[in-house]
Amino acid sequence: MEDNSPKDEFKISEDKLREYLESSQKDPDYDVSNEKNRRFSSNPTRDELVEMISIVHQAVSKLDESKESQTERCIDLLERLSEACVTQTKVIAEHEQAIEQLQKVVKSNNKTIIVLTGLTLLSMSWSLTILAAMFNVSHQ
Repeated sequence: MEDNSPKDEFKISEDKLREYLESSQKDPDYDVSNEKNRRFSSNPTRDELVEMISIVHQAVSKLDESKESQTERCIDLLERLSEACVTQTKVIAEHEQAIEQLQKVVKSNNKTIIVLTGLTLLSMSWSLTILAAMFNVSHQ
């Protein structure tokens, strides 16, 4: 019992497919396009199978094109990612150099702060000495 619904339009039995594949493998000059053009052969089953094989070949070819396209896109994305990584590496190196320079400035500033603090303390001690001397002079 065969059902002629659209779903089953392209269904073929495993035995028919195996038989057809074996017969096509025996023929070294087998060409799907030539077989497809022989629409009115004496074997309608063979014609149906040839049509099915042609559809499978088209589907595989589209899959191959799709895989090639995806591969090309992946390669393009990997190249962009590689360029971005190189750029980021350069930026990180520049940041590290800037950090080293800032650390040198901070060390220099720390020395300056120590010197200024020392001068301030010295200045305050001189001021206190002068004030103490002024108070001693005025009390005598």
